[in-house]
Amino acid sequence: MKVTFRDKKWQITSIILAVALAISVVLNAFLYFGVVKPLETQINDMQKSSLSLWDVKKNPEKYLGERDVLLTLVGVKELATLSPSGVVYSAQVQDSYGYEVDFYIPYALVDAYRLYVDKNTMFHLNGSKSSYPLHGIAPEEPAFNSLVNEKQSDGMWNTITIELIIPEAYTTYGVFKLSIRLEKSEFNVGEIIQMNISLTNIGHENETISFSSSPQPNQHWFWRVYNENHQVVFYYKYVPMIPAFQEETLEPGESMQVNREWDQRDTNTEQQVSPGRYYLLAAVGFYYNGEEVTLETEIKIIIQ
Repeated sequence: MKVTFRDKKWQITSIILAVALAISVVLNAFLYFGVVKPLETQINDMQKSSLSLWDVKKNPEKYLGERDVLLTLVGVKELATLSPSGVVYSAQVQDSYGYEVDFYIPYALVDAYRLYVDKNTMFHLNGSKSSYPLHGIAPEEPAFNSLVNEKQSDGMWNTITIELIIPEAYTTYGVFKLSIRLEKSEFNVGEIIQMNISLTNIGHENETISFSSSPQPNQHWFWRVYNENHQVVFYYKYVPMIPAFQEETLEPGESMQVNREWDQRDTNTEQQVSPGRYYLLAAVGFYYNGEEVTLETEIKIIIQ
């Protein structure tokens, strides 16, 4: 078949158009992911960090609904006994304008909050209208996590709660909850990973448990670390434990807690582990009502 100059010209034109279309697709993708998407992320970050706590307190009706906001956790302090249930703790947070507010926090979360002191972290705000105010375990007790709790002229209550967003994993057995909490879920290579491990009575009555070794809690509550291939990279080398009976009674909401850390080193080689996904395992065993109970829970992290 004879190919004319016109056919060759059409083929060249088609190739040029195809190349131009491919270049256009690549440029659009670059502009979106390299410019537009980061700009959207920056705008979202600015919105999260520019919220005014002063305005939230003064104009709570503007903040109905749910949102996440970046704040600085300034500190956690123990207050005088304000309620029949005992000591009360408060957290102090600061917005990007330097305005600070305090709010009461549950005793079970005190150690978890302390992991974030002097750090910028995310909090979840939930604003709503209700016919009733927020209150504590009993009406005369302070409400936990309450940022705003005010009665309006229409007789309704504007309430805004605030809670620290904590990377957490947990498991339950009856009235007991074993939790492992982190300050974040992504870490740089070599960064110390701090965690809070707690065993909490989530029931409504005092509960007594016993241990066959002492003291409790101990370092072994932070049990092991696995990599994404399910290989153990961290464990506590065997240390003989002296058998000793220890009994603990936990009131409703009360916890036994221990703070641990991992330096990202392999137990066997004592070398830094490679970047990737890892699973931190917490475990505790005790006796309850004559039955041996073992609780385990794990949380995923990323080292990058």
